Formats: sequence, structure tokens, C-alpha cells
Amino acid sequence: MKYLILLFVLAITAPGWVDEDGRDSSIPEGSLLPGSDAITLSILNTFQVSSAVSMFGLDTQEESSQLMIMDSNAELLRSVEIGAGDPVWTYRVSI
Repeated sequence: MKYLILLFVLAITAPGWVDEDGRDSSIPEGSLLPGSDAITLSILNTFQVSSAVSMFGLDTQEESSQLMIMDSNAELLRSVEIGAGDPVWTYRVSI
């Protein structure tokens, strides 16, 4: 019964930490300090896939040199060669 009361109290007080815009009010506003990033990203290799208009759901396998792409505008699932972007196969799907 104690845990049920505790859960009820937490559920009631939870909106107290969120301001009217839905942001966590315990986090100060403003930008991060320069040099405080925890992640560094580097672009290693790029290529264009001219056959795909809008690419989503990228996937690849270690054994394959192909990149699978969901082209939602054309409703196609495509496979292209990594590094060149040349099409290997295309499969029509219904979205």
C-alpha cells in the first residue's frame, strides 16, 4: 500500500518539473558551453544515390558491399553499391 501511495504522489507531482512549454524546468536555458561536446563526428566517405529521392531506413550487412535504402517518395526499397551508389536491385512496397 505504501508503494501505491508513493506512485500516486509521484504521478501528481511530475508536472511540477515541466514548465508551460513542456521543457524540464530543472535544466537551465541557453546553449552549451563551447568545448563541452562529448561526441566528435568525422565524415569518412560520401557518395550520391541519384536514383533515390528521399532516403530513410538505411541498413547494411558486414558480408555485403550493398546499402539498403527505403525511398519513401517512390515507395521503393533499393539496394545500392556502397561507395558508388550504383543500383543493384529495387523492390516496390506499399506504404
